[in-house]
Amino acid sequence: MKTFLGAKYNLNFIYRYNPYDVRESYDILKESILDKDEDGHSYLEKYNIILNSLGAKISAISLFKLWLSYPQLALSYIPSKEYNKDYSSGIGEGYSGQI
Repeated sequence: MKTFLGAKYNLNFIYRYNPYDVRESYDILKESILDKDEDGHSYLEKYNIILNSLGAKISAISLFKLWLSYPQLALSYIPSKEYNKDYSSGIGEGYSGQI
């Protein structure tokens, strides 16, 4: 699913995918950046693309694998908890102990 957000100088795409399925996420994102636009160019060929994971930490694996395949992509890190302490509380109860 693509959501288009108008920006002052360009167009942003936000892709929604399952962050817990690394292979499926990689495939969806790869297909999206290789899609041809109305001029017949892929977004990878025509635009500077910055990847950022705002979901579960495992979603960063898909983005990192995509970057390994296409190093012209940029990876970005946003420490969301620093801006919103209630951003995420995880998906379950925490455990601690010695391994």
